[in-house]
Amino acid sequence: MIQTVGDTISWAFGLEAQTLNVWQMGLRAAVIYGTALIMVRVIGDRHFIGKYAAMDVLLGVVLGSTLSRAINGAAPYFETLGAALVLVGLESRVSRGA
Repeated sequence: MIQTVGDTISWAFGLEAQTLNVWQMGLRAAVIYGTALIMVRVIGDRHFIGKYAAMDVLLGVVLGSTLSRAINGAAPYFETLGAALVLVGLESRVSRGA
C-alpha cells in the first residue's frame, strides 16, 4: 500500500518524468504556493518585504528563484523544498538575532 501511495505521488508530481504536463506543473505550483505561504507566515509579515530591508528583499528574490526551480522541474522537487525551508529558517534565526 505504501508503494502505491508513493507511486501515485510520484506520478502526480512527475517526479521521475522527463517532461511535465500542465496538471503536474499546476499541482507543483499549488503545493509550492502553499508551502511558501506557510514559510512566509513563520517569519511573520513584519519581516518579509514589509519594511523593505535589504536582507528581506534578498530572501524574497532567492526564495522565489529557488521555488520556481521546483515548479518547472529544473531541480529535484523535495530537495528544492528542503533548500527553501533552510533559507526561511536562516532568515528567521538571523532576524531574531539568535
